[in-house]
Amino acid sequence: MAKRPLNKFVRKAIREIMEPAIRALGFEGKYPNFKRIEDGEIHFLEISTAKYGGGFGYGFSWCENGPLGHGDGEAIPADQIERAHIPFEQSAGVSPLMDVWTLDGERLRVSAGDYNYELIIDDEDACRELVTEAAATLPQADSWLKTRGPQELVFLAGHYPPTGYSSDFALEIFRNKEDYRLRALGLID
Repeated sequence: MAKRPLNKFVRKAIREIMEPAIRALGFEGKYPNFKRIEDGEIHFLEISTAKYGGGFGYGFSWCENGPLGHGDGEAIPADQIERAHIPFEQSAGVSPLMDVWTLDGERLRVSAGDYNYELIIDDEDACRELVTEAAATLPQADSWLKTRGPQELVFLAGHYPPTGYSSDFALEIFRNKEDYRLRALGLID
């Protein structure tokens, strides 16, 4: 069986770009789980990465800073609460959006799925660019955690927009990004 490529460039970029940005928002912890206590609440942020390529994303949750009632009637002490304990309706995630058009010209905003690196897994610069794009959404996550107000790219758990992703579509996006980059560098007309 052929050896699968590792996501080392994505993981390195997350470590160098995204983790410092998360800590700058007041979170503590180690990859993939981060936590902060702010204004009487506990906020969680968790990064999910596909080990052998594919994509990554992150989700976040909140709860009151105190014992958390559990389904079995027991209370979980505040210092032992983890994101997995948080009720579904107190969780959200970021979904990158893209514009697609129907054949009759109607523009739709659809989810691109996660931050997909399937086609760029061996390109360190492209992986850094992708992680930088994800890190740029952290202020929206931070705002949602503090206010629960609507944010362009934040979606409550289970309420993500329709997806426009497919492997063929991802390949076309990658080709167009590369074409744009080569044109911007003046390497092609």
